[in-house]
Amino acid sequence: MRRILGLLSAVVFFTSFAYGATITGSVKGPDGAPFKGAFVQAQNTKTRITVNVLSQKDGKYRFADLPSGDYELRIRAIGYNGSSHRGETVGDPSGLV
Repeated sequence: MRRILGLLSAVVFFTSFAYGATITGSVKGPDGAPFKGAFVQAQNTKTRITVNVLSQKDGKYRFADLPSGDYELRIRAIGYNGSSHRGETVGDPSGLV
């Protein structure tokens, strides 16, 4: 039976008004160990523009310099069901997105 690959955390840092926002987090396998080589995808829910990265050997991933907007995160790995997380918002720290 295939297990779901879980997203441990996602943190949003607001570093500029339109560009420069960063999403970071880490991926863990079903056994709780860091998962290397998972495909992590951030998709802007309005524009549908998608950015992909791979998790590192410690399971960490990083999306840098993202445009303002709401993002859906998805995790995919061979042999595992995908996992998604909605509601990551990056943008202007003053709230004027």
